[in-house]
Amino acid sequence: MSDPSHAPVVFLGAGAVGGYVGGMLSLAGEDVIMIDPWPAHVEAIRAGGLTIETPEGVHKTTPRALHFSEVQSVRNLPVRFAFLTVKLYDTDWAATLLADIVPRAPIVTLQNAFVEERVARAAG
Repeated sequence: MSDPSHAPVVFLGAGAVGGYVGGMLSLAGEDVIMIDPWPAHVEAIRAGGLTIETPEGVHKTTPRALHFSEVQSVRNLPVRFAFLTVKLYDTDWAATLLADIVPRAPIVTLQNAFVEERVARAAG
């Protein structure tokens, strides 16, 4: 059996918040999977990775990036935890999708509001 501490971390939403937090975790050596609805963004991450600018300098990392059409490939992975990092108006459907593809992983919300009750209704 594989070591659960090396299981991937999933981000649904690879924009500013998901890209930064996921990118920083990837830089720290975590196995990060980023899922994003914008195909051009996914292709850009695949082709050139993520460039993250911090006060300490510019960093480049290459997390895995998936299109929505590929999310079911995550379903059988032993995901350690998942982050919901989409816009507020996408919370309900995105939480439902995330709960479906990572049914045993804790879900953490990184959004600009208190959406935990909405996510809990969708994810249990």
